[in-house]
Amino acid sequence: MSTVTTDLHALLGDRVVTDPSVAAGYGVDAYPPAAGLGGEDFTVVRARSREDVVTTLRYAAQHRVPVVPQGARTATTGAARAIGGGIVLSTKLMRTVEIDPVERIAVVGPGVVNTDLKAAAAEHGLAYPPDPASSAMCSIGGNVATNAGGLCCVKYGVTADYVRGLEVVLPGGDVVRTGRRTAKGVAGYDLTGLFVGSEGTLGVVTEAVLKLVPLGDPALTVLAVFPTLAATMAGVAALREQRHTPSLVELLDGPSVDAISAYGDYGFPTSTGGVPTSTLCHRCSRRGAVTSLTRTRKRKLRYWSSVSTLASKVPVVPPSPTWIGYERLSRTERRPSNSISAFSGILRPTLPLTTNSWPVAIRLGKSSSRVVS
Repeated sequence: MSTVTTDLHALLGDRVVTDPSVAAGYGVDAYPPAAGLGGEDFTVVRARSREDVVTTLRYAAQHRVPVVPQGARTATTGAARAIGGGIVLSTKLMRTVEIDPVERIAVVGPGVVNTDLKAAAAEHGLAYPPDPASSAMCSIGGNVATNAGGLCCVKYGVTADYVRGLEVVLPGGDVVRTGRRTAKGVAGYDLTGLFVGSEGTLGVVTEAVLKLVPLGDPALTVLAVFPTLAATMAGVAALREQRHTPSLVELLDGPSVDAISAYGDYGFPTSTGGVPTSTLCHRCSRRGAVTSLTRTRKRKLRYWSSVSTLASKVPVVPPSPTWIGYERLSRTERRPSNSISAFSGILRPTLPLTTNSWPVAIRLGKSSSRVVS
């Protein structure tokens, strides 16, 4: 074992991973092309309490050892990769959950899985809206660190909109609390907002106070199939004009639908111009769509899980593009299949990850387009 591993094992006992084959599993996150270090090249601490985090960060500060905080390692960016000679500090095992139905808050550890929090809140008639695509696996600590959003973020907001307070261990091992538990909090600096989205560069979150909202009625889901891309975008524009905003509108282009249908039966027709799934039928029908309404949980899950079969999410700009650049791309050979969060303007191109082919972000403006490799 390395000196760092030996020292921390003496301080933390079984919190430190001593088996290199086990430690190697903490070398990377879900970034597809990432190559991890060998388990003997870094030290893994699996914290179970705030005190474990404090001890680790104090040791790292005293000995000038770099630390990489990790949650559930579901991110696809490579940001949580281990550093040679450094410490991987995992908070995955810190899973305490406390629901206060009166104040409508949840006080949780950073290792709590997003969907587990949703389930705990639902037992009290409450909901936690942020829903990253990896919500069944990702942890609240990682959500806070990256300010995760999700498919419904345009209507309900992102993680930062639901974090009222944090407990954070700073790099030297000092513990600070930010924010409040009350609905109103207008005094002082917004230190909570400073930590949300900082990706572990300012400290390690050991507890989060999260706002909950009343649980809504079961959602209705509409599958609307349009003959062309132009008709699809006319349907999306019509939805944006209505008073009751859909919680989610996701557009899949023809190649995406064909690819998904080849992967499994999700109830989609093939060879379409575009398929937005939404909550209202008549406005889409007036723009030439064939629509079907579903109230059953099983069929809704079939529709929405299809979106997860597409590989990457590449955020781009404002929600009012003219789709000129998208249509140009549609005419090119070997173009990617795409899904679009139609209300936010997020385009998610999907390409096979080979040495000669990488995901691209497509920036669509009012009168021009740009492809960034």
